[in-house]
Amino acid sequence: MTAARDAARRRHPSARWPLDVGRMQARIAADLAAAGHPWPARAAALLATRGRLGLDRAAFAELLEVPENAVAAMEEGVTDDRNWFEI
Repeated sequence: MTAARDAARRRHPSARWPLDVGRMQARIAADLAAAGHPWPARAAALLATRGRLGLDRAAFAELLEVPENAVAAMEEGVTDDRNWFEI
């Protein structure tokens, strides 16, 4: 199954043009800012990093050694890094 998955990834159109992560992150930040997110650059960086690693919130929170709801709160604009551990 791994060989078939690897072959499919090589055939996928995204393999022919790599994602510009900086551009993606800037666009996410702009969209979040337009939506009134309190810290769009931080949230965009968090989302881009989590996406680049291919992790869901639970796995990303485990990697950072923070509660999952802390990651969700930062992404959603509910809290900031000063009180992550008070959630």
